Amino acid sequence: MSYVIDGVRTPRGRGKAGKGALSGIHPQELFAQVLVALARRNGFDPARVDDVIAGCVSQAGEQGANLARNAVLTAGWPIEVSATTLNRFCGSGLQAVHFAAMGAASGTLDLVAAGGVESMSRVPMGSDGGGEDGHNAHLRERFFQVPQGISADLIATLEGFSREEVDEIALRSQQRAARAVEERRFAKSLIAITDPLTGKLALDRDEMPRPGTTREDLLALEPAFVGLGSKPAGRNGETLDQIAAVAYPAAKQVRHLHTAGNSSGIADGAGAVLIASERYVRETGARPRARIRATATLGSEPVLMLTAPRQEVGRLSYIWETKLIRRKHEIHRQKLQRTIQSDVAHHIPRKPSLRSHAWILQPSDRPVTQCLTFAFAPRSRAKIKSADGKSSFIALTRLSGSLAFLSSSSNTSKYLSVKSKAVVASRGAPTLLCPGMTTKGLSSLIFLSVLDQFFLAFLSVSAV
Repeated sequence: MSYVIDGVRTPRGRGKAGKGALSGIHPQELFAQVLVALARRNGFDPARVDDVIAGCVSQAGEQGANLARNAVLTAGWPIEVSATTLNRFCGSGLQAVHFAAMGAASGTLDLVAAGGVESMSRVPMGSDGGGEDGHNAHLRERFFQVPQGISADLIATLEGFSREEVDEIALRSQQRAARAVEERRFAKSLIAITDPLTGKLALDRDEMPRPGTTREDLLALEPAFVGLGSKPAGRNGETLDQIAAVAYPAAKQVRHLHTAGNSSGIADGAGAVLIASERYVRETGARPRARIRATATLGSEPVLMLTAPRQEVGRLSYIWETKLIRRKHEIHRQKLQRTIQSDVAHHIPRKPSLRSHAWILQPSDRPVTQCLTFAFAPRSRAKIKSADGKSSFIALTRLSGSLAFLSSSSNTSKYLSVKSKAVVASRGAPTLLCPGMTTKGLSSLIFLSVLDQFFLAFLSVSAV
């Protein structure tokens, strides 16, 4: 299990050079100030951080050269603190948190700072020159990918959305953002950013929300991707719109509905989350703000590209439900094991003997589905006559409603044969009887545990 100790972010600045308040600050500095804030707020020694992971899409120019590592050095953290930068496009920051959570949950990492950074004013989209597919002509024969703006308009076309419906979602988003700012819902996570060269305040509030936005304002905006859609890109001069329509003939023609007002904003900013292992929380007494129960990733059809989150929610629910079932069975198994250990300690006599267990015996054909642990003293022996007075048995106590099979490590064949010949006492403390078995010289007990249909475990316990 992994835990979220804290999370901080910079204000979101307008991602336009010379206009946004953060456009004059190097992206390494943005992420470095987030790291410094995490350490200051939570009082941990940066030397305890096992790794720093940052997501960044446009890893070129100022955002190249492993931005996360250089941000660690900029923050003044020990040079021993490692760092890496990853790219999963728009999910890069979230993937950084995923990797941190995985490391903490596995016990490999105890404390990780993970997040993302992007200075779109200084390193615009497409700065790495890779486009959507790295200009791989062979790949385009299978999937000719188009920019996100075209994909968004294609989805809206296929789903039958109108311009009014898309604008209404954007208006509602602006209204909710304005309310959240007014109620200071972001106050705990927001940190002020200063100019590292002058020390002066650069920005302490989000520049992106437009609280005064109206329906009329949104309707007045022109579609943003008409020109991009008409751009020739195919081998024979096909436009991006035509390429998208060929991939999805049901669309017939891409209807451009997205504008600067109902699309995601162009912003500068950084954020990071402090992730800790269960061991770190236990040893330091840190108070987590959340527990990460499950993570999931999912690829989507490359031309549409934006539909995976809807499917991923269902997959995440399945992963969590599966983990929950496994956890319940693990708790059940541990509880049974503790009960058995207590019962064994209570029932084993100081002078090993099973002679007192003389109950009337009857055959049992009921299939055995669960067997749990027992420990008996070496050289103990007990012979009991069956109801017909003809057969001798060695008796083993059955506790907690479960059956136990006795075997030595060198007598597996007898262990297997016992399963088909076992009989159970009909009254008193229930007993499993094994024909022809003896405990003389026994050095270990073997037990089998089957919990429903999910788990099968073989375990061995030394005899008392």
